[in-house]
Amino acid sequence: MNNSLLPLHKTGWLYLLMVFWLVCLWATITGFFNEISQFNLSFYQQLMHLRVDSISTPWLLILAQFIFFCCGLILLWRLQNKPNLQRSFYLASYCLVLFACQYLLSQFQYWLDLTPSILALFCSSLLLQGYQRECQLFIKVNAQYEPLLLQQLKTLVSYGDEQQISYLLNQLPVNEQMVQGVYQLCQGNTIAADAIRVLLLTWVEKTDIAHQESLQMLREIRQRKLHKKAQENNSDSLVTGKASAQTSDLNLAIKQKDIAQNYIVPKEEKPDVNKINWHSLSSKTAEEQPLEQTLILSEAAEQLEQTLVISADQTQPIATESLANTMAFKHKQFGRYQVEGLLGKGAMGIVYQGIDPMINRHVAIKSLQLSDSVDEVELAKAKQRFFREAETAGSLSHANIVTIYDVGDEGALGYIAMDLLTGAPLSHFIKPDRLLPVPLVYQLMIQITDALEYAHKQNVVHRDIKPGNIIYDDDLQKVTLTDFGIACVNDNSRTSTGVIMGSPYYMSPEQILGKQVDGRSDIFSLGATFYQLLSGCLPFEGDSVVSVVYKISNEKHLSVGKCNDALPASATRITNKALQKDVNKRYQSMQEFKQALINALKRDFKQAPMI
Repeated sequence: MNNSLLPLHKTGWLYLLMVFWLVCLWATITGFFNEISQFNLSFYQQLMHLRVDSISTPWLLILAQFIFFCCGLILLWRLQNKPNLQRSFYLASYCLVLFACQYLLSQFQYWLDLTPSILALFCSSLLLQGYQRECQLFIKVNAQYEPLLLQQLKTLVSYGDEQQISYLLNQLPVNEQMVQGVYQLCQGNTIAADAIRVLLLTWVEKTDIAHQESLQMLREIRQRKLHKKAQENNSDSLVTGKASAQTSDLNLAIKQKDIAQNYIVPKEEKPDVNKINWHSLSSKTAEEQPLEQTLILSEAAEQLEQTLVISADQTQPIATESLANTMAFKHKQFGRYQVEGLLGKGAMGIVYQGIDPMINRHVAIKSLQLSDSVDEVELAKAKQRFFREAETAGSLSHANIVTIYDVGDEGALGYIAMDLLTGAPLSHFIKPDRLLPVPLVYQLMIQITDALEYAHKQNVVHRDIKPGNIIYDDDLQKVTLTDFGIACVNDNSRTSTGVIMGSPYYMSPEQILGKQVDGRSDIFSLGATFYQLLSGCLPFEGDSVVSVVYKISNEKHLSVGKCNDALPASATRITNKALQKDVNKRYQSMQEFKQALINALKRDFKQAPMI
């Protein structure tokens, strides 16, 4: 019988058994069973004509009695989930073995007292039988209780009370029947608002049961909401775009030149995370403009925040984001994907929102668009890095890694179609006045380490872990790892030394020196990200690339606890180990890093990980 719903250690039967065993032990030591033993001995005396005065019980036999007693309890414990008939057979066989030992020893005038062992086994068996009866009753009541919970949930859904629904969802037992019941409830017509469906389906997603129908329904709702917002945001700009399409190409080029010369970067406004559609590859925003109008993008990022690529024969770093300063966009389609709107600027081009009309799936389209000043060598390297992202990320399948759907060329432009993500990059939560709650940071870090553990098992090293490459969805409390543009496959045939790739603030010492890297380099970068999310400060800061990389290579970082004294001790311990300059002193795997975070989350915040 399966007693997993009511384990013995969670009931009072275990304590009753332990008390009874202690009483039996006490009775044996104090000689409480002596009268029963004398009666048993007189029976053997008459049966075998033994002389009572010649029978002895040496200390070895006393030890044997204790061993038999313990063996009986172990046997009974292992038989606790067996049927009554099977358990009775094993116990009877054990008793026969005991009596056989007693009979053989009596032939040599030795007395083995079996009274305590037999009584303990018999009474313990009765107690375990009572526990099994309680299990059967509990299973019966539980089978009737779950439909009542589903019925109550259905009533709350019909009323639309989200607060009560959330409270009840936290009380639901997690099993396949309950997950299926919640999914069927979402399919019904009693739910008027998508918000309640998202609430129910998010509960399913957080369980360990991978219910594919529920997850697919949740993705469709998210994409539908995102598409609706994009249409609202682009409605005005599309009208303007149609009017500007009648302008001649010559006037358009003159206007582009004039705007580019007089363009002033607008003052950055604080974005509303809940109202902006972000794509995984954009850590900066770009105003949505008409699709057929000239698009002017300004280089607004600091050099230290950009991803650098430095070859062995170069003396100056090239920021990949400088490869696409100004460009004109006239495309309405990439392959079979139709463009719907603008999402932002990526590392080497623009990221658009699009749709696959064949299956009505909304996607993000990352395009490779380089300025005319880029020479053929840089163009070839940029294309190689661009399509490496599709090759590397496309081979990975994980809930916290962006999904690649397609890759191709459209004229002179390359493009990658990928999952359209909602939320904002973690780079929007690294200021002291905008930090996420500390327990949530631990939860998100556990998700990232789980994704990177999977990638490392596939021999993929990301090499550019930073807050801007991690997208956080507040509704789902989920992060997605993106931008595998400079990732490498960790084998000798495809990894070369002498090439520096990464973002300076988050690069490991071995990356800075151009050495061959492995997964422990990602551990250092993730440690720097963890440090910044907890404190709002960088572990290594400087006014230039040179000063930053010098500090990473030679100086010890300030303890994160000194930047934020409200952090638990585990934050300092974990960041210090992850940011060790010697790779052999860091965590040696993402699994080890993840386990340290899980242990700290349980110990410091009494929470279970959401993975």
